[in-house]
Amino acid sequence: MSSSGHSVESPRMCPDCAKISLDVVIPTRNRARRLGNCLETLARQNCGPNMVYIVNNGSTDDTSEVIRSFSVRLQIREVFLPTPGEGLARQTGYGNAKSALVAFTDDDCLAGENWCHMIRRTHMDKPEAAIVQGRSINDDPSNKFGIAMQHRFDIATWDSRPGYRSRWSIENIDGKLDRSVNVSLGPEAVDTKNMSLRRAIVSDIEPVFDISLPTLSDQSLGTRVKQKDLDIVFEPDMFVRHQYRRGWMMLWRTYSLYGRCLAMIHHNHGCKHITVPVDLKSSLLFLLEWSLGPARISMRAGPGRFLWQWPYQIAMESAFKFGILHEKFFNRTKSESNSQGASLE
Repeated sequence: MSSSGHSVESPRMCPDCAKISLDVVIPTRNRARRLGNCLETLARQNCGPNMVYIVNNGSTDDTSEVIRSFSVRLQIREVFLPTPGEGLARQTGYGNAKSALVAFTDDDCLAGENWCHMIRRTHMDKPEAAIVQGRSINDDPSNKFGIAMQHRFDIATWDSRPGYRSRWSIENIDGKLDRSVNVSLGPEAVDTKNMSLRRAIVSDIEPVFDISLPTLSDQSLGTRVKQKDLDIVFEPDMFVRHQYRRGWMMLWRTYSLYGRCLAMIHHNHGCKHITVPVDLKSSLLFLLEWSLGPARISMRAGPGRFLWQWPYQIAMESAFKFGILHEKFFNRTKSESNSQGASLE
């Protein structure tokens, strides 16, 4: 029975998928059309989810109507959350989910037709994995902002960690995927655009998503999972297509917020996968990354794309570093002075 009261047939499943239950959580806010496109891809899954939880994070558009329109095709429930917050929405969805596996995607993502099947199969093949991370693909080849952001994400996530295999090794010249890349990944690989977790393994991590962060609650989870020496596994056949937004102001706001939140994660959990200037050595490394990082990332895009990628990468790196500095030297100083003032009263 769906949330609207309509009777829905059990989702199609192969015998293997029927062995383990899977719920999908999608936070959304005022993006009804994109949410409808996302739900359409879930309704067409070869092996569907047991339940889809839509966390309506205070939408004022026709999001609820879109959800109800899928109530005869999906086991779907709307969870209304009036308080905005990315981490809070994910944590609320996780708290409502009941299945052994809980998958997350965004309302602007389109799941591959075997997405749910690959989630279940990978967790069954890798029962020790706390998290299975899939790959995301830019959905619009004409969107240069999307191409540049996806390229930076790929490099930063899969290519920068010593001891981890580069994402660039997963595709052979003929475009086929190299399945030998199923290895444990670093904390920055965790991305709720395309991620699933096994409830029994992460149950002692509370809260699963850090509700104090404006964004990147998924990377906070990844940091804490790795600190507990739990496995994060990459499955390249588990993919979604991501519909990136456009605009320079969007780019700046997004990456300055990423910088702020990663500085907060660094402060709260001691993660070491970003550089925060705390002494002379780290300050010099910080400046070196700022000056050389955009060129290094742009060159990895290939000779034909270097020149047009460079200004996008400079903008993203500058916004990212600005966010780190803003959190380090303004927000934290302000919060510390406030706490000191409160203690004197």
